[in-house]
Amino acid sequence: MRRRSLVLGAVAAFAAAGCSRSGGTQPAPAGTVALPTGPAPVVAWSLTGGYLSAGRLALRPPRLAIYADGSVIADATYRSDLTSATIADLITQLQTDLHGTDVTWRSDEIAQVVDAPVTVLTIRSTQGSQVTSAAAVDELRAKNGYPAELYDALDRLLGIHQRVVTAGQPYTSTRVRLVTEPGSTAPTPPQPWPSTLAMPQRQGMGGARLDDLDDQRAREAVRTVTRDVELNGAWTGYRTPSGEIVRASWRYLLPDE
Repeated sequence: MRRRSLVLGAVAAFAAAGCSRSGGTQPAPAGTVALPTGPAPVVAWSLTGGYLSAGRLALRPPRLAIYADGSVIADATYRSDLTSATIADLITQLQTDLHGTDVTWRSDEIAQVVDAPVTVLTIRSTQGSQVTSAAAVDELRAKNGYPAELYDALDRLLGIHQRVVTAGQPYTSTRVRLVTEPGSTAPTPPQPWPSTLAMPQRQGMGGARLDDLDDQRAREAVRTVTRDVELNGAWTGYRTPSGEIVRASWRYLLPDE
């Protein structure tokens, strides 16, 4: 299913988020926090770990990154904008949702989910930074595995994420991350590795290799390597000059990466 066709019945949440293609809609009531300076997102939602191949783990982008200048980027693939007042109000709401340590408490009676990803929520304001992490959040939602406040925070971010994916603009950058992983099988015969593109050199986990490229090298990767836009693991197979079979994909880097 393509990301732009996802319908989650969250139209009201989208409108409340004040998200638009340029500058936002009517702002939400001003929050009580001031937005910090610096390149890092003021709100970030990411996933770590989980049962994915080494290459997909190395390439996986944050699900949502919101910056102080109003830029909102979903999956390093789509972008939109929020007003400063809306972002400040969102931070205030998230800080309220995630206040205290009980928000990540999980009953011992609920079995752990093996190989589930860890959800990480990061909030930055001039008051400081707050990081909240919890494993198997989505997998345990039906069992009310975590307090409602954690799910409220995620639903706020999910509403913005889906608005950006369905109504935003494509996100691009002059910098990309190129990743390969060992792959002896593929749906189609492997293609020759592009002769104009150097193989990634930085060693990752599980045999994955990656490089962060800019300018001409980034343009060459975009031009010659097929991208897994849907983030579903459909990577193209390539045969390297040494005869090795690898699977490869790339994504645009975020402004702070």
